[in-house]
Amino acid sequence: MEISHSFLVRIFVAAIAVGLGGCHSPTIVGEEPENIGDPTWPLKVPDGPVDFRKHVRPILIINCLECHNSKDAKENGGFNLETKKLAMTTGSKPPALVPGKPDESMLIDVLKLGVEHHKSMPPAPDKIWGVRMEILRKWIREGAPWPDNVRLVHPRKIKKW
Repeated sequence: MEISHSFLVRIFVAAIAVGLGGCHSPTIVGEEPENIGDPTWPLKVPDGPVDFRKHVRPILIINCLECHNSKDAKENGGFNLETKKLAMTTGSKPPALVPGKPDESMLIDVLKLGVEHHKSMPPAPDKIWGVRMEILRKWIREGAPWPDNVRLVHPRKIKKW
């Protein structure tokens, strides 16, 4: 059984957090709460518009791009999430995103499926829920703005968020 890189990172981060006395990010004087901690595990849904680079990109990269990239898409439903154009045109039932309509977006549908369902994404135990799900839903509701010059990459290629 192969364990994903993102799962191991989350276990490591959780172990460090518990060892430091709690399961929360430390408070850093002078920083806004949304800037504290891991951008892949945001603390709250932004009050204003969702910023793709800051709020959505980290969630999609860490939870989706390990499988849904140009190299591995064929083995994963043919769905490639590297660019908005690919997200809108690839996979078994494109488009995966219906701007303005999160409840009609296949991306949200597969994220909401229970871990026992064969189309559940991401595969158990790494489900997207809570704040992360609400950020994605809000982003799609706002029209799913994705700058043309932003290409998502495999999580192992991320050096800095």
